[in-house]
Amino acid sequence: MKALLLPLVSLFMVGSAYADEPISDIEYRLAAAVSMNDERELGLAMADLVGLACGGDAKAAAVLGDRYMSGSAEFEQAPGKALVLLRFASQSGDPRSMPGLVLLLSREGASQAEIEEAAKWKKIGEALLPGRVEMALASQAFEIARNGRDVAPGYQAAAVWIQKRNLGMSTENASIDCSAW
Repeated sequence: MKALLLPLVSLFMVGSAYADEPISDIEYRLAAAVSMNDERELGLAMADLVGLACGGDAKAAAVLGDRYMSGSAEFEQAPGKALVLLRFASQSGDPRSMPGLVLLLSREGASQAEIEEAAKWKKIGEALLPGRVEMALASQAFEIARNGRDVAPGYQAAAVWIQKRNLGMSTENASIDCSAW
């Protein structure tokens, strides 16, 4: 089921979500380089995207995390990198990264802590992206992986996060470390 959900969610994810942002320029360069089979420009655009994401740009981290999650043409699938990037983007408050994070955490054999974290981001994502298809698909994957386990701590953490956000308080201390890449 999850193998089917991952490509579907990727269709709706971050890629075109930032049409009016500087990140869209990099996405355009990536698409153009792939379509023209220009390996040099592809490498430069990929390096720019990685540089922005690892430099703390949450939107770039969301885009890059999505690409590592889905294994887009120019990026090898790397769930570990995707998890780091999508977690950072989510902690930074980027709602478009949350469905992907929920999917990555909601895998078969996930620990209780991972399921609780998935529950947190599922609730936050549902609050910030009401009615979005990608969140609904991620929620289905979560329910399958949850398998009846108690996720009250995750839901409570989500309520605190949303309340802090609504009050204009810092929700989390988000940081990213790409030094091992």
